[in-house]
This record gives sequence, C-alpha cells and structure tokens, in this order.
Amino acid sequence: MLEGEIVRLRAINEGDFVRIARWGRDDELKYYMEGDYPTTVAECGPWLDKAKSDPHAKLLGIALRSNNLIIGDVGLSRIAWRSKEAELGIRIGDHKCWNQGIGTEAVSLMLAYGFDHLSLNKIYLRVYDYNQRAIHCYSKCGFREEGFVYRQNENKQTCRIILMSLASQEYRAARVPFHPAI
Repeated sequence: MLEGEIVRLRAINEGDFVRIARWGRDDELKYYMEGDYPTTVAECGPWLDKAKSDPHAKLLGIALRSNNLIIGDVGLSRIAWRSKEAELGIRIGDHKCWNQGIGTEAVSLMLAYGFDHLSLNKIYLRVYDYNQRAIHCYSKCGFREEGFVYRQNENKQTCRIILMSLASQEYRAARVPFHPAI
C-alpha cells in the first residue's frame, strides 16, 4: 500500500467490482481514455486476475484515505524489465473526485513506486490532446511532451494522441525519493 495525504494506492478486491464495472460503462470516461475495462461485475474477476498474473504490469486501486473507498485505478503496464521502461495509466472513475488534485497525488505515488521501488529508468504515457485535465496533471508531475500520433477512436474519429515521458534522472532532480511501505 502506498499512501499520500488524500489517497492510498491499494490492492483491488471483489468489494470494488460494482464501482469498477460502473466506470467501464461511463461514456464520459470512455471519451477521455482507451482501454479494455470491464462493464459488468462478472467481467471484473477475470480482468483483475489477468492484471495480477501479468509480469509486465502493476495495477492498484486509488482509494480515499478517509474511508478506503475506491475512486479509480492506476497502473504501470508494458513494463520492459531490460530497458526499465513502463507505460502509466490512470482512471479516476468517480466524477466527484475530479479537479481536486487526487489524480496528481495518485500519479506521484505511482511514479515513486516505479522509480524508487522498481528502479525504472523511464515512465511514459499516451493521452488524447482534448483531455486537458489529464495533460495538466501529467505536466505537474514532471512529464514532458515527446511527440504525437493520430489514431481512430472507438467512434472512428481521428484523434491526436500526445506521447509524454519522464526519465528517472528528471524525476530525481525534482523530487525527494519516496520510500513507500509495501
């Protein structure tokens, strides 16, 4: 478990499945992100089992410290152990928790985990250019734009996807190392 001032990153459990399935059906969330998320409680178990068994991924729930209620998830995927790189992904499913700095804190905790615990050299991400809330969050955490690509989304619309990254040297130069209790 990793803890910040507002949230803790913790293991996802069966009690979280109703909320996770609801987020998978949320059209606004789907507009801002891509991914294969469960849309029913029955799909959550296999989805979580797949994530847990993947040696190239780390997935955690984002829970409020005040009540331990899950409000999103964050993870590292496509972990390349030789080059020590990984892709960051985050989803704040509870709309009431948007624009409160929760995503920034969750990303910061995951960066500390990736750089300080997993000894990664680089963490990168992809974000739609119209997701300004996420871009602001990532920039606050130290990510810089590397480039962009165009891709069709689920609605067959062509979208610009910004590629951002943060190297461990940049992370360490800007932050005090974080040693989470795991």
